[in-house]
Amino acid sequence: MILIKSQGGARAVYLAPWGLYSRYILGAYLRHIMMVSAALMTIALTIDLWPQVGLFSGGPLHVVWDIARLTLLRLPDLLPPFIPFATFLGVVWSESALTESRERLLIWNSGRSPIFCLVPALMAGLVMAVALFVVDAWARPAAIDVQIDERLGREGIRLDRAQSGGNHWIALPDGLLRAEIEYGPPLKLHNVTVYKMDSNGHLFEVDTAATALPFGGGNWRLEQGRFTCAMALLGAALSMIYFAYQTGWLALVTVLLAGYLAHFSSKAFSLMGEFGYIAPFLAGWLAPLLLIAAVLRALFVIQKSRGLGARLVDTPNYTDATSG
Repeated sequence: MILIKSQGGARAVYLAPWGLYSRYILGAYLRHIMMVSAALMTIALTIDLWPQVGLFSGGPLHVVWDIARLTLLRLPDLLPPFIPFATFLGVVWSESALTESRERLLIWNSGRSPIFCLVPALMAGLVMAVALFVVDAWARPAAIDVQIDERLGREGIRLDRAQSGGNHWIALPDGLLRAEIEYGPPLKLHNVTVYKMDSNGHLFEVDTAATALPFGGGNWRLEQGRFTCAMALLGAALSMIYFAYQTGWLALVTVLLAGYLAHFSSKAFSLMGEFGYIAPFLAGWLAPLLLIAAVLRALFVIQKSRGLGARLVDTPNYTDATSG
């Protein structure tokens, strides 16, 4: 808005940021920005909430209420990335409407400076910047906290600190540990695998357990644990058979397939024992015993190919063979 004040026949022109024209254009900008934001949020919420409907249970009214609450809580998380683009589209929409209605032509014919015409856009930008800061800095963390506390929706479940945080690698004084962390309280580890190294840094032991719990003094109790050295022995024995002179692709596939079958059988027997299809003793020991038998068979094949049979001696070298 331009204020014109007459002073003895001369006209003084002043910028009026909050004048009638500025308020009118600012209202148009904000109105169209809100409409664009609503359209974008409708699409974003549909994409975000539709896969989460299956997470809710209970009566129809309870499910509808939870979805409505989740919708409000997801808005602060989904809206901030769209605010700058919605602001751009809202301003362009308003300017296009002004051009089509000939209002922009009227403004140009009035002699208003183009710089003064940018004042409503500047104010709209400041309003949306403040809105973005408030939503992103305050509303968004508060909404996420509610979702986590109530384990509401996909993000509430994913960010719940009481749940497993996925696989993590942890350095130990004598090796490495891989596990999924349940932060608790109480703290618990799931699907634990401990790799122990000797003084030279070579792997010499692998221990696995379903869970691990701390019980004081920096010690952990492994539950449903297994010593899986048979897998290492099987890999080494098969490698000596098939990779003795070169690594062919067929030999490599054969060894990898054998390892996969051994791993699959171990998991299969464990699951059958958990669901009562076989006795717990067989579920726990059948796979390791079969692996040990396979290792012994592979070692016997290696010994036989070198003319040693079952004797635990070194292969005769060339000088020993010629001197005899």
